[in-house]
Amino acid sequence: MPELQLLEKGGAGQVKVRGRGVGELPPAIRLRGREAELEVLRERLDAVRAGAGDTVVLTGLAGMGKTVLLDSVVRIAEDAGVTVFRSVCDIAGHAIPLGPLLQALVHAPGAPVDPAVLRELSQSPDQRFWLLRELQEAIERVALDTPVLISIDDVQWADEATLSALAVLTRQLASYRVLWVLSARSEDRSGLAHTMLSRLEAAAALAITVGPLDDAAVTELATDLLGGTPEEGLLQVLNRVEGHPFLLTELLRGLREERLVEVVGGSARHIGTRIPLRFVDSIGEQLARLSASTRETLQMASVLGRRFSAAELVTLTGRSPAAVFGALRQALAFGFVAEDGERVAFRHDLVREAVEAALPATVRQSLRRQAVDVLLGHGASPADVAELVLKTATPGDTEATAILRRAAIETGKVSPAVAGRLSGRALELTPPGDPERAALTAETLTYFVLAGKAAEAMRLITAAARDLTEPELEAEARLRIAILLTQYGLADSVEQCRRALELPRLPVTLRIHLQINLALALDLLGDVAGAEEATAVATELARAGRDPANDVITLFPRSALLLTRGAWRQALDLLDEAAARQNDDQVAVAVKIWHLDNWIAIMYIRLSRLQESFALIDAGMREAQREGVESHIRNWSMIRCRAMYAAGQLADARSDAEAAIEMADEITADSSCGNLNQLCLYILGRVALHTGDPAGLVQARESAMQLMAARGCPSAQWLGGWLMALVADAEGDLRQIAPIGLEMLDPLAGGALSTSSPRMYADVAILTRILLAAGRRADAVSVVANLERFAARHPDFPFLDCAVLHARAVLDSDADTALLAVARSDGDPRSLVVASVLEDAGRLLPETRTPEAVPLLESSLELYAAAGAQRDASRVRSLLRIRGVRPAARGLRSAPEWPELTESELAVVGLVARGATNREVAERLFLSPYTVNSHLRHVFGKLGIRSRVELARIATERGIPN
Repeated sequence: MPELQLLEKGGAGQVKVRGRGVGELPPAIRLRGREAELEVLRERLDAVRAGAGDTVVLTGLAGMGKTVLLDSVVRIAEDAGVTVFRSVCDIAGHAIPLGPLLQALVHAPGAPVDPAVLRELSQSPDQRFWLLRELQEAIERVALDTPVLISIDDVQWADEATLSALAVLTRQLASYRVLWVLSARSEDRSGLAHTMLSRLEAAAALAITVGPLDDAAVTELATDLLGGTPEEGLLQVLNRVEGHPFLLTELLRGLREERLVEVVGGSARHIGTRIPLRFVDSIGEQLARLSASTRETLQMASVLGRRFSAAELVTLTGRSPAAVFGALRQALAFGFVAEDGERVAFRHDLVREAVEAALPATVRQSLRRQAVDVLLGHGASPADVAELVLKTATPGDTEATAILRRAAIETGKVSPAVAGRLSGRALELTPPGDPERAALTAETLTYFVLAGKAAEAMRLITAAARDLTEPELEAEARLRIAILLTQYGLADSVEQCRRALELPRLPVTLRIHLQINLALALDLLGDVAGAEEATAVATELARAGRDPANDVITLFPRSALLLTRGAWRQALDLLDEAAARQNDDQVAVAVKIWHLDNWIAIMYIRLSRLQESFALIDAGMREAQREGVESHIRNWSMIRCRAMYAAGQLADARSDAEAAIEMADEITADSSCGNLNQLCLYILGRVALHTGDPAGLVQARESAMQLMAARGCPSAQWLGGWLMALVADAEGDLRQIAPIGLEMLDPLAGGALSTSSPRMYADVAILTRILLAAGRRADAVSVVANLERFAARHPDFPFLDCAVLHARAVLDSDADTALLAVARSDGDPRSLVVASVLEDAGRLLPETRTPEAVPLLESSLELYAAAGAQRDASRVRSLLRIRGVRPAARGLRSAPEWPELTESELAVVGLVARGATNREVAERLFLSPYTVNSHLRHVFGKLGIRSRVELARIATERGIPN
């Protein structure tokens, strides 16, 4: 069946539809009262053309003129040679992941993404990751050649994947010449849409509230439409719509068309006493003026959504094409609908909503059910009709359940969150006792886990556990949730494992996996004894079963506990065995579930074997990027930030930590901090304390308080207590640490540090100094004694012996002991630890030994400066000045032409200046694209610029870094 736009060709059985509907007005009139907002948008567009990326969010009630502003800025952009991509979100497409973005970037004329590429990506195990990367790089490529405007209307109706993608893409593309202009109703928000839109508005460079027209604008618009300036009596009539542009326009048109206004001598006055029929009940009265056939056709069209095809409408109405086209022609003439490419669209959402609302409820539901069949018959996918199904389905409707399940499968790779909503509704429609409920429960849980929706998964397993009739099914479901919860709620992860282990008749392998996750969660919580017990059970089960895969996966928790107990040599032996056996085909799948290399890399950091850790991190990041698994990339970013901090590469540690936190915002709408975020917040706090960044120090205090308030997570509370002590020391107010008990400060208060803890034994020397300064000498003595007893049991590790000597030197103010610590620090790859040992040795040496002290302090200063630890470097410079030495200012290790930047920032700048996109930079440097973006933000801040264009100019002047 030909679409409406093709009817102009004429021919048998066709009618011609031409011209502008009554609903369209000249732009100059439609923009009355919005000139100021448009001027702001024009300025933002000029700034983007000059090279700076930007985001603008327009909000306001329906009909306030947001779409008019979008249309106008699009025209301005097109006239200025800006590449424009635009789309409109439709409530009917709420179940189509990334629908609005795909509409703008894939299906529109001149779109930058090849649909063939998307078809290839559809075979990817994580289609959403690759889709986002493809969309991002497509925009990057276009923006390198020309400024870009991306306009998306009615974002409040976007699907969850689109909302999440917008939050990510607007941040990731901030350095490109891309202007995002998004509009959303300030009503019609709920749940996640409200949360994500609030985030967008908060992050946007500009948020514009489009409110009612003021009196002057009302007068101007009335003058434009009526041909005369309204008199006072007429203004009183017009003021009844309280400045609502859409309603005001409808009222003015009605007054003009029904000749209820008289214009004499340039003045317009209201004649008669009635309100125009056009406006009474607004759309309802206008509908009454249509022919019965047109009215019914339009009402049936309203259930198809804002946009529909003539062919779909012919099938739904059961009428002949000629009859439908005649009705559409009248609807066009009255301004209800307008041509929209190959389809027809209602002139305004308010129009469609009002037309649909005129239908009796029972008729509306019946038409919606018919519309589902019609759309499917015309090639729509289950995801296309899912929103209609959600509105019409009733319990026991097996056909609706089947459609929703198919839609969930379609959308699962792109947006597990959308799939979870669809699958969850299918579960609600399935009556109790139905044998399908078990499979549906498991499917829904899987989508929630993949989407990172830990809270929703827990609610579902609590409510629907009885549907998982087989203990094995329930235990597997709880294991999946428990693994997810290790990122977000450790105590809940422990609870899920224990609930599952209470179930009868579980396979041995499943019990082993549950015990391992239990051990890991308890270790992360700081419950070493509990972790030991779970590991012992898993090990015993594995040995009894003689399954190589089960045996290998127990090696990590066994090694982690040996490390925690201090049996480091044995721990390393098990690590080596695990590394040697994990590539065996028989165990590869089981090992991959637990990401053994992640844990081995963390353990290498604990043992100061940084080179080996970095090798694993680079290899792991390459594999994660190749597979496109976002959660794996995030894990490696977190581990990398810890390794970079240990290596004294503060800028890199900060960028990786920021990237991991930013990715958490994308993956889940869960507002809880989560274990990975807690670790990254701690690292960011430590970086700020070294650099002295004022904003970072403020954030460090907030992070410390957030960590200390983490109920049910002792490890986070201990981390927060220690960070708060460091902040108090930095602020020079050690009274703040008085309420913090020693059990939160001493890393050995509860035994050895757990493998997962980011704290170091070298911290004891810093803690000792803080306790002494706070007048808590007895506590300082206790802390040092604990470390000495621990080190005595582990004489083979020089870095531990160095930590003991360093702490003892600080406690006793003993310079000679400090010099022994310096000797023991030789070869330690942790530059900040070495710098601290050198600093204290130089500080403790008496004035008579200044010739010995100065080289130590100068070496410390060099290490601090190379790391970018400006606050530490400033402190050492003061010590040198006391010794009579005025040290030359030292910066970071970098090219002389770029003294502000670190080596990693230089590497990023060099590639960007040569035209590489963020994705290309990430792949060449083995980084997350989020880390690249974080580096660029800091580079822009240091250089005082806002865009890649300015960076390219500076690179031309200074020379592109190699």
